[in-house]
Amino acid sequence: MNKTIENTVQRTRQYWYIDGFTEILTGVVFLLLGGINCISLFYAPSVGSAVLVGVGYPLVILGGMFGGRVWVRSMKEKITFPRTGLVEYIKPERGPRVKRAVTAMFVAFAVSILTMIISRGLEPFWIVLGTGLLIAIFTAYLAFQIPLNRFYFLAGWVVAVSYVSARLSISEDMQMAVLLAGTGFGFLAGGIWALAHYLQQTRLITPESEREE
Repeated sequence: MNKTIENTVQRTRQYWYIDGFTEILTGVVFLLLGGINCISLFYAPSVGSAVLVGVGYPLVILGGMFGGRVWVRSMKEKITFPRTGLVEYIKPERGPRVKRAVTAMFVAFAVSILTMIISRGLEPFWIVLGTGLLIAIFTAYLAFQIPLNRFYFLAGWVVAVSYVSARLSISEDMQMAVLLAGTGFGFLAGGIWALAHYLQQTRLITPESEREE
C-alpha cells in the first residue's frame, strides 16, 4: 500500500516537471544572477555596487520564488492542463507549508552567511568550484527525489561549467558570473527541450479529440 502511494506521488512530481517550465524559470533566475555579477565589468568595486549585488540577489531569488510560481502556474493552465489535464496530490495545510518555507529561507540565509565566513580564507578557484558543486549536488538530489533523469544531465553540466569557470583567468566576480550564466543556460536549454518534446508528444484535448478516442 505504501509503495503504491509512493509511486503515485513520484508520478505526480514527474508530471509537474513534464513541460519544462520550472527549468525555464530556474534558468532565467540564474541568468539574471549572472547578469548582476557582471556589474564588475562596468563599475569599480564600491559601496554602491556592493549594495546593488546585495539587494539584487534577494530580489531576483524572491521574484523567482513567488512571481515565478505564478508564471509557471499560468503557463501550465494555458498549455499543459488543456493537453494532459491537471494532476495534483493532496498538499499539506497552509500553516505547515508556510512554516517549512520560513524555515527553509532561514536555513538558506544561515548557510550563505556561514559560507561567506568560511570562503574568506579560500582561493577564488575553490569558492567558484564549491559554489557550482553545491548547485550540482542539489540538482542531483532533485533528480533522485522526483525522480527525473534529465536533472542528472543538468547536474553534470553544472559540474563542468563550475570547473571551467574556476579555471578562467579573470576576476572572481566574472568567474561567478560565468558559472551562474552557464548554469542558467543549461537549465534554460533543458527546459526548452523538455517543452518542445512535450508539445510534440501531446495535443490539445477537444470535444472532437475525445470523440475520436
